[in-house]
Amino acid sequence: MFTQILAALGLLICIALAVRMTLRPPLQRRVDQVVQQTYHRLAWQLRELWQTVTHWRRRSALKKAATAKATAAAAAAIQRAKDKPAGEWDGNVYRPKSFEKKRDGDTLH
Repeated sequence: MFTQILAALGLLICIALAVRMTLRPPLQRRVDQVVQQTYHRLAWQLRELWQTVTHWRRRSALKKAATAKATAAAAAAIQRAKDKPAGEWDGNVYRPKSFEKKRDGDTLH
């Protein structure tokens, strides 16, 4: 089956080249120009299609990674909220023990 398709394709190419050789030179140039423009247009469209497919796959992978990262960050934030540092409430203000004033001998620098 594949060999028959390949043979038919070869025959069509040979017929197209034979028809091209029978044309006058100005018409040959016009036909060559049309074929070249069509080839470039098709190549451009195939390139665009390929980039669309590969970028879609890449965007999909990045989206999954971002979702996983956001989920992990949310879980970490929830865990940090549950694990409160030692401290005390002063009305509406929570003062962790780590914010207590240092003794005179302790410096921050």
